[in-house]
This record gives sequence, C-alpha cells and structure tokens, in this order.
Amino acid sequence: MSPDAGGVPTGELADALIAKWGSFDQFVEEFNAKSLALFGSGWTWLTRDLEIITTPNQDTPMMLGKGEPLMGLDVWEHAYYLDYRNKRDDYIVKWWNVVNWDFVEDRYKNR
Repeated sequence: MSPDAGGVPTGELADALIAKWGSFDQFVEEFNAKSLALFGSGWTWLTRDLEIITTPNQDTPMMLGKGEPLMGLDVWEHAYYLDYRNKRDDYIVKWWNVVNWDFVEDRYKNR
C-alpha cells in the first residue's frame, strides 16, 4: 500500500488479470464480493495463480500450500473501525486507492 498508489495495474499483471477475470473491473468486483462475504475476522488474498481466496483470522495462503500471496486485504474490524465504523464496504472500496500496483507487479513477475 502507498498513499501515492491506486489506479489500475499495468504490464504483465494487468494482462494476466484481464485474461483470467475478463476485465479489471470484474476482478475488483469479485475481490470485493469475497471480502464482503467473509464473516468475522480474516483476509482476502490474491494468490500467485491469480486466485482470490479468503482466510479466517491470521491464516495465509501459505498455510494452504499456495505460496506467498501477491497482495492481501485485512478485513479484521481493527483495520477499518476507527475510520469506517461498521461500513466494511466503504473501507474495501477506498482500499483500492492505496494498492501499490508496482509492488504487486514485481511480486507477480518474481513468483
């Protein structure tokens, strides 16, 4: 995450996301839906094979044999409650404004 980030990915990662999800907007829609559907504390992850998964509590994709994730969204209440109270959906939408796509792209290229 970075305050000067957000927007959309470029390069190989963008091409791969579009190939897998049909469009960047469809990827974001699915990521958001899984984040909102996660009951209680946990994370939403983008894995190295561009799968979107959720894990409870502090669990990670590595615990499932999926390697280090490309990016993760903390949906524990402590991540957003002070700024968003019980509006997890607002937090998730705003989170996209700080995704550091250059960092995610580097992780994707070096997977």
